[in-house]
Amino acid sequence: MEETGRETRLNEIQQQAQAQIEAGRTPGVAHWQAALASMLATVSAHLVPGDIIPAASMGDGAAQRFEALQARLDFSPFVCGVFLPPELADTLSPAKIAPPLVRAEKGSMKILVVRVGDFRRILTAEIAPGRPGIDIFEDGSLLGSYEYDTPEDCMDDLSKVVWIHLKHQGAWSAEDCIRYTENWFTKSLALQDRDLPVNPNHSYIHSPTLLKLRPVDAVFQLMESTLADITGDAETVIAWADNAARQEGAAAPVTRGGLVRKNGDDLHALERCLEERLLTLLQWLNGFDIVDFKAFADADQEVFKARFGQAVKDAAERFIGALG
Repeated sequence: MEETGRETRLNEIQQQAQAQIEAGRTPGVAHWQAALASMLATVSAHLVPGDIIPAASMGDGAAQRFEALQARLDFSPFVCGVFLPPELADTLSPAKIAPPLVRAEKGSMKILVVRVGDFRRILTAEIAPGRPGIDIFEDGSLLGSYEYDTPEDCMDDLSKVVWIHLKHQGAWSAEDCIRYTENWFTKSLALQDRDLPVNPNHSYIHSPTLLKLRPVDAVFQLMESTLADITGDAETVIAWADNAARQEGAAAPVTRGGLVRKNGDDLHALERCLEERLLTLLQWLNGFDIVDFKAFADADQEVFKARFGQAVKDAAERFIGALG
């Protein structure tokens, strides 16, 4: 069924390109956008709002480029993208393409970015040496292009161009701000990079009033979400808990069964390792200089202590509940 739906979508893309040509669009441009849209349709089930994914396995050069790209990108939750390594990007050259649109004959590395669920406007960036640049297509027409001296310059400018040309039309909901903020923080943690770009106007940890929160509550909303994210793998967390137990001199290992039964020693070890992870997350957040923890009033300090303890207990209960 999924394969049939993809074939139907690919046929529709080709029909749209033909209709655009009949309406007076330049054939080479319309065919090129159709090729780009077809590639996006092929990987559409894997696209992630607010992020970019690789479309295929990558060699060392492409992997390094993708890693560098990840550290530069700042996407809203309304767009998504795919990275095409040379093995795939070099195949994306329909015979009827307009020659000026070919930026790299071989060794191409392309990024395709669209609004979530909407391929009518496609932004494509070439980040291989040759003629790095960004082209914007819509309905079979080339809307505009950006030229750069180096691939690095192109990558540095990509987020800005995406925010301009794929701007969300409408207000951000609270859920949009939550997803944007938490994606940024999780990514910074995964890459161990505090220099990732972020728009503070849409981040609730930078601007707690977006969610009508006090700073201390914004901190724990972010901490609880991230703690849930990093404790998704049961075996990893059990190993953390076992290590915590051994550090305290426990003779018996922490086990899945012991946690499900809420054995006192196992539960204590689980909460101990969750405390350590929560402290690590708070230290990571503190390194950004976004939240001035020292400026918290006495009342906020009390809230902080209560929320910390509750976050650990809630995380432990959620984890044990997931074990069944």
